[in-house]
Amino acid sequence: MNAKNEETRDMQQIAIIGGGTIGISWAAYFLSRGLEVTLWDPNPQARETFNSRVADDLAVLGAKPDEAMIASSQDEAVAQADLVVECAPEVVALKRELLRELQEAAPKHAVIASSTSSLTHTDIAGAVAVPGRVVVAHPFNPPHLVPLVELYGPDPEVVARLAAFYRRIGKAPVVMQKEMVGHIANRLSSALWREALYLLQEGVASAEDIDLAVTAGPGRRWAIQGPFLTYHLGGGRGGIRHYLEHLGPSQQYRWASLGEPVMDERLKQSVIAGVESATRGQAMDALFEQRDRQLMAMQQGLDESVHQGIDASPCLLMVAPNGARRGHADHPAIPLTPDALARDARECLAAGASAIHLHVRDGEGRHLLDASAYREALKAIREAVGDELVLQVTSEAGGRYAPEAQRRVIAELQPEAVSLAVRELFGEPEEQAASGELCHAQAATGCSIQYILYSPEDLETFNALRQAGVIPDVPSLLLFVLGRYETPPIADPACLPGFLTHLDARDRWAVCAFGPTEGECMALAARKGGHARVGFENNLWRPDGELAASNAELVRLARTRIEAEGRRVMTPAEARRFLELNREALS
Repeated sequence: MNAKNEETRDMQQIAIIGGGTIGISWAAYFLSRGLEVTLWDPNPQARETFNSRVADDLAVLGAKPDEAMIASSQDEAVAQADLVVECAPEVVALKRELLRELQEAAPKHAVIASSTSSLTHTDIAGAVAVPGRVVVAHPFNPPHLVPLVELYGPDPEVVARLAAFYRRIGKAPVVMQKEMVGHIANRLSSALWREALYLLQEGVASAEDIDLAVTAGPGRRWAIQGPFLTYHLGGGRGGIRHYLEHLGPSQQYRWASLGEPVMDERLKQSVIAGVESATRGQAMDALFEQRDRQLMAMQQGLDESVHQGIDASPCLLMVAPNGARRGHADHPAIPLTPDALARDARECLAAGASAIHLHVRDGEGRHLLDASAYREALKAIREAVGDELVLQVTSEAGGRYAPEAQRRVIAELQPEAVSLAVRELFGEPEEQAASGELCHAQAATGCSIQYILYSPEDLETFNALRQAGVIPDVPSLLLFVLGRYETPPIADPACLPGFLTHLDARDRWAVCAFGPTEGECMALAARKGGHARVGFENNLWRPDGELAASNAELVRLARTRIEAEGRRVMTPAEARRFLELNREALS
């Protein structure tokens, strides 16, 4: 893989340095997202007990059992890493030397993320050769249950790539524009903690009642809105403008009354006594279990209140950048050459796509089914993105090819993934046997087949062909096409239920849609447990009816709609497992 590919590759290999509470929690979360984790801790006991403790956190997540690989040395742990997560104690000298060692031993493309809760980048990264590849990445504890990750680093591109990675695995990264001790969340928490201590020291209330004043009051709001939105809503219909104009002076008065507690022995003993009284002798393990259970219940409650009944599994997001029919007269950014496809693939990968659906063109821009032309395009894309995107080729006729030619190009190419239109390849009885043989042969190689269906009647045909054994009788991936090339080309989301009434429970399905209702259709598919394909092949427009700037913009818009439905987009590595691809079948 060349240097460019190293920069853009997905973060699949994770090295965790430090097997304490944070390292354990991070490992459980990464494993639950299908990532490969390697652990190193200098303490033999930490290494020995690591996976058993990870298993406990995986159980809380409801994830399948999995284990990290335990390295025999620090250098071995990071040798193949895409991301190194450093979880060492909060000691400046220790972290400075450790980060230097990690960067020297890790691959040049690897990003090193320090899980420091209060130290700054300036504090800890001064000894490394390339400071831009070290990022402060503070997770809020416990990382496997709380989505926040606070990021700061001097290289905006590295930080943006790391933020995109965290976002794609379901975390909620925030990017700091300047470094500050304690970052964001801990400074806010410290402000509340300081005032809580002052109230206790002044005898205003017990520790138990101060906690209750938070959890039964503002804490309920803070789970769904931050301080700025809280005060915006506090202004009633007039919002934050009304609040500041009418109640701003009262805030200044309140700030002036905030206290400065003195952490003397008397306050320490008051805190200890107050906490022991509030917890009523409960063991620490029981308190941890209660916290984790309540965090999970709260997260599920938040998800269900907005996305009731929705499948929360990851969503495959595929981009179809060009298709068979449109050209530069339709949109100047439609990629028609291998180099243009490679650039588009790189941009769409960064935007969140996990797979790409390819058409190739001849010198005059016409749809082409030619194995040599496909190989040229596939090679250019691989050089741009490595093997991070799943590459699916089409056998679509495009008004130019007969079924025999469609079958021939796939048999010659032997792709890792292919789309087959049922109506085109199985529409005539005399074509069914040969097309069925192609499907069985491709499935035997590990090729992922997606069957394209233009109507519920096509789905009924597919079901009958599979029942008869013409098509492999296995769980399949289907694409429901909503809309047509019309003027204007607008898909109706209401067409989707017609497909779903004929759907076999074994099958996975995705939707593509024509026109500016594309995003609405993707949202509905996500809500119903399906997957998404977007791009210029079917749609050129944003939801507001304006032309989209690029395929990457349509990918970003679709990802936003999918995430708004409580789903996250699959990483390319997850997509490869979802499609059950033979990893060696890379064309």
